[in-house]
Amino acid sequence: MKRTLPTRLWVLLLAGAASGMLGVYWLKSQADIDLFPEFSLSRYFPFSLLKLDEFISQPRGPVNITEGFESLVRIPAPWHKLTTPEPDKVQVSYQRPENGGSRYLVVTCGYSAWWHITYRYVIEVEPGDSFALEAMLWSSSAGGDAKVEISTFDSRGALVALDMWSIAADSTGRFQRVEKAFTIPPGVASIVLRLAGKGAGQFKFDDLSLTSLAPVEGPPHR
Repeated sequence: MKRTLPTRLWVLLLAGAASGMLGVYWLKSQADIDLFPEFSLSRYFPFSLLKLDEFISQPRGPVNITEGFESLVRIPAPWHKLTTPEPDKVQVSYQRPENGGSRYLVVTCGYSAWWHITYRYVIEVEPGDSFALEAMLWSSSAGGDAKVEISTFDSRGALVALDMWSIAADSTGRFQRVEKAFTIPPGVASIVLRLAGKGAGQFKFDDLSLTSLAPVEGPPHR
């Protein structure tokens, strides 16, 4: 006599499978991984509820951001994917020196338009807060450039300046340590870190950091 599983057990198995699938999708979304770039389940319920936030607000507090680009998968993904008008002409990759050492981010641009990679965390600040911005930068371009920028916003979230402060390397074809200290002026309520550039060339980023220069009350940046 053929045996069949009880209906309740079938329901439990299907519910477990659905929960597992949603859990895997949530992890994929939080890591900002696109398995099929031209199609996304995030447009449909319940997957639309599991999307990674476009930006994550970070309350004012001590800031100590360090980025060495060593980990490819992080949850949540701290950086947006590269944005540019012609994505097929700009490539993002990761490389290591031939003698080993730390991995770094490489942007290779084959045309003259702009591109940027934006940090997902929006950091709340107050006038008078001071920071140090540092990075190892490499640029090889006949007319283009690439920078690490700080974008600023007011208390309503409106853009004050896309690149109020920035650091860039000379086009020497070698890594340079570049740094800048800055203080938040009146009218700025939050800042966002960006890697940005324009023009044909190859640009490399490593050992990027943004740190508070004076004690700040509040929870530390995550």
